[in-house]
Amino acid sequence: MILKKVFASYYFIKGKKKLNKSNDIEALEYFKKAIKYEKEYDILIYKGFAEFSLSSYEDSIMSYQLALQLIESNEKLNFDEKNYLTKYILDDLIKALELLGKINDSLYKYKNIYKNLKFNIKNININILDDFPNV
Repeated sequence: MILKKVFASYYFIKGKKKLNKSNDIEALEYFKKAIKYEKEYDILIYKGFAEFSLSSYEDSIMSYQLALQLIESNEKLNFDEKNYLTKYILDDLIKALELLGKINDSLYKYKNIYKNLKFNIKNININILDDFPNV
């Protein structure tokens, strides 16, 4: 169990470094490796972002949807953190659906959720704000 976390963290950090250097293809490979060891919302958000950047919109949608499920069921995140992260994800998820021309009930549902999400920034862990800025 601990070894899995170590490997997941290692590949996740490597992926983030590659992403910061605009090397989306290598970053995605590291995120895929990290996911094999730990399915965590933060890894999936970054994986979805890399996929989105590479125009792999279907894959990014799947990564973002799984991240949303993990966020919703995460007992360590408070209400405001869950809403903040959900809003962060929905921004790209909505764009991906629109770029694919998937104008359907899911798109309208996500847009409605996005529009109504509220959070108090003061209740959000600084690490979340650093990793996922600009909501």
